[in-house]
Amino acid sequence: MPRVDLPMLPEVPVRGAPVSDRWLRQSFVVLDFETSGTAGDVVEVGAVRWRPWRAGGTFDRMCRPLFPIPDAGVSLHGITNEMVAAEPHFVHVLPELMAFIGDAVLVAHNAPFDRAVLRAALRRAGRPPQPNPFVDTVRLSRRFFPDAPAHDLATLCWFHRIRRARAHRALDDALATVEVFRLALECARDAGVHSTAELLESESPEEARPGREPPAVVISPEQQMRLEAALHRGDQLEIRVRSERGIERARRVVPYVIDRSRGVPRLVAYDVERGETKVFRLDRVVAIGEAGIA
Repeated sequence: MPRVDLPMLPEVPVRGAPVSDRWLRQSFVVLDFETSGTAGDVVEVGAVRWRPWRAGGTFDRMCRPLFPIPDAGVSLHGITNEMVAAEPHFVHVLPELMAFIGDAVLVAHNAPFDRAVLRAALRRAGRPPQPNPFVDTVRLSRRFFPDAPAHDLATLCWFHRIRRARAHRALDDALATVEVFRLALECARDAGVHSTAELLESESPEEARPGREPPAVVISPEQQMRLEAALHRGDQLEIRVRSERGIERARRVVPYVIDRSRGVPRLVAYDVERGETKVFRLDRVVAIGEAGIA
């Protein structure tokens, strides 16, 4: 497949003022993956190189997944098997993406999902784990935009009047995330945040509070098999999740990947009713069943 040059954006100032000289020296790459729904199987990757307050180049690639895209995936992002039939697998795109990222700090909306996808791809390719830290704009939104009715990307685009050409397409979502990140940095400036370290992912207050953990929940082998099958096929599941206060709620989800990078394994999944990607601690998942019967 012939190489396509990366389209470049002109180095023009973006609205707003830098927080400090330290910010001006920091490079970020805002990253977004679209997957088939099969264990993080990538069908599209989009990235934007960004330095406060200037835009850099963009990276936009479609990929042929290892497994066919199920109907649930097509209905989410609109990418069909026919659209990616002639594209390379993500493993062949990965070296170019990692060269584009370089040593930049990575930014993603719901970073545990994108981080898990990237780590799984690097592991499959026999490459070392990426050392780049991640900033999660969901966490920044909760911190700096408490008045937003929700913190999924669609709601934030509406709340901040951010134009997004196509929802759930990798480059368009990455460009929208750049705007969310820029607005968050303006709030960070006003709040006296002056370093990237203060923006990096950390445990949420809920996770950090001691003495409030629910009893450990272990899913049955049958439920484990059902989850693994759904990860490979992109099926919808209904899971019951127990909160730290012992309240159980049902969620209809499309599972993406299991993130094992932070102690307790976490299920990264698309919440069908809320229309956003969510992360569920597996020790709080009480039951897993087919949609409607968990």
